[in-house]
Amino acid sequence: MDRVCIVTGGNRGIGLEICRQISSLGIAVMLTARDKELGNRAREKLAEEGIGVVVQQLDVTDAGSILRLVNFIDRKVGRVDILVNNAGIYIDRGISPLEIDSDLVRQTMETNFYGPLK
Repeated sequence: MDRVCIVTGGNRGIGLEICRQISSLGIAVMLTARDKELGNRAREKLAEEGIGVVVQQLDVTDAGSILRLVNFIDRKVGRVDILVNNAGIYIDRGISPLEIDSDLVRQTMETNFYGPLK
């Protein structure tokens, strides 16, 4: 079996390009996205380029979502050789640090800092 790579936040931007580049090295790629439909659209885009990836839903802030991914890996894949933790959000763009709402800070920290620790 090829090496297996999971890319969190793989449905657009840098994450999508990471999926593209890693797949070109002959490594099996599992593209994860918070919204599975967006992940499937990214998979279709890659498929048009002749690149095959597996899509799984993953919200790094949701313990249940993480557990479902772990269970899928245990049942269907058996291992992970490479993890690219690309998931992240930037929801406070343009807001002064003196004016930012504490809920935005909490949501950003949950995704960008605590999510990878889970």
